[in-house]
Amino acid sequence: MSIPLPLLTIFPPEIKFVFPDDIGEFTCRLAWRRSRDGGTSRYCFRWPAPGEWTETVKADRSDEECSFGLHAAKNWRGALGGRPLFQLVAVPVGEIAHEDRNKLRFRRAAVVAHPDVVGMIRAGKFAGADLGGANLCKLDMSRADLRGANLTDAILTAADLRGANLRGANLTDAILNGANLTDAILTRAILAGANMTDAEMLGARLVGANLNGARLVGANLTDADMFDANLTDADMFDANLTDAILVGANLTGAILTGANLTDAILNGAVGAQ
Repeated sequence: MSIPLPLLTIFPPEIKFVFPDDIGEFTCRLAWRRSRDGGTSRYCFRWPAPGEWTETVKADRSDEECSFGLHAAKNWRGALGGRPLFQLVAVPVGEIAHEDRNKLRFRRAAVVAHPDVVGMIRAGKFAGADLGGANLCKLDMSRADLRGANLTDAILTAADLRGANLRGANLTDAILNGANLTDAILTRAILAGANMTDAEMLGARLVGANLNGARLVGANLTDADMFDANLTDADMFDANLTDAILVGANLTGAILTGANLTDAILNGAVGAQ
């Protein structure tokens, strides 16, 4: 068996693999995907347990980006979000029908692992990792340790990040609509251009964070600590900033229309109206 493993650069090395007995007959590509609990995906296709082959299906060999066949990601950008079960699959090269920058489309594959990605995230295995463009929407990552991680362009819509440690993480242009960041640590994090519409950020620590141009419409920032934060051109329309600490923050060009600033501390803030 020959399996090129560049994908393992995005997963920790301690993943335990289970291969089918006959996989040595094939040269395979390793890819990953997210499925529903129970291993089902679109059209109720059921993915098998690790160590087993999928059934063989028809797969479109054209260059259509989205078409019939089985699909798996080559990198963090290629997989659908919103599904809790992570799967690693070995795809025989001869079964690949189409490949683009982020995904493979194929006729069959072997499921070879169910990595506990959430457990790894909480254990700090992805601290400092490159997760640029990752689709982690709706994932329960409470108490995650993602210090210094690159989450540029990541999709974190409705993700549970309560108590997460994102100190120094790069979340430039990340999508965090409806995410729960209660008590999250975002000290010195880069959130420039991030979309945090309706995010729950009660008690979040944003000391020295860069929120230049961030969208915080309707966000709950009650008791948030934004000491020395850069909020230049941030949109905080209808945001709740009750009891928030904005000492030394830069609010130049920030939109605060409809925002609740009851008992907020603005000593030394620049640009505050």
